[in-house]
Amino acid sequence: MGRPKSFDPDLVLDRAIGVFWEKGYEGASVDDLTRAMGINRFSMYSTFGDKHELFLKALDKHEREWRVCLSPRLEKIDSLDGLQGFFYENADAALAECGAKCGCVMVLTAVTRAGHDEESRSRVEEHLQHFVNALEEVLKRIDGAGELTDDVSTGEAARFLAVMGQGLVVSASGGQSRVMLRKSIRLAIDALRS
Repeated sequence: MGRPKSFDPDLVLDRAIGVFWEKGYEGASVDDLTRAMGINRFSMYSTFGDKHELFLKALDKHEREWRVCLSPRLEKIDSLDGLQGFFYENADAALAECGAKCGCVMVLTAVTRAGHDEESRSRVEEHLQHFVNALEEVLKRIDGAGELTDDVSTGEAARFLAVMGQGLVVSASGGQSRVMLRKSIRLAIDALRS
């Protein structure tokens, strides 16, 4: 029987997320990960598996935490102005994170890993679909108040906004200004107004 773990796996996984977020999957070495996690290789492999398995567990943890954060923010939105404010906040957060950990780790994974890693792609697709579904619920409330154009369904609008949201993260990491991001958000929201 092995010794009990002398570390909190959840805390250690948070540290791994930080490394993957900052360096990306390819740029994060096992030494980078174990150093940041404060554990040795044996502990990493026996607790989380290899680097790829650790990455997937980090994505899963990030997704769970993101959903817990997202729900209360979206539940209180009942107007297009409120939805515009939500995207303004997201853009501001993406800009504030640039430098060390720029953007959403799922969007970064979509850009760097999903094209050749099926397990990463699956997680990115699930993340996007959850965001689309959550946005569609918001848009149904807004549509009930008569604010949405009849030219597009709530499902189409939700997909459009989710893709726009991912684009904001990529644009922020590419150096777009706050003014330009906000103009893009305003144009997207205005396209949905009745």
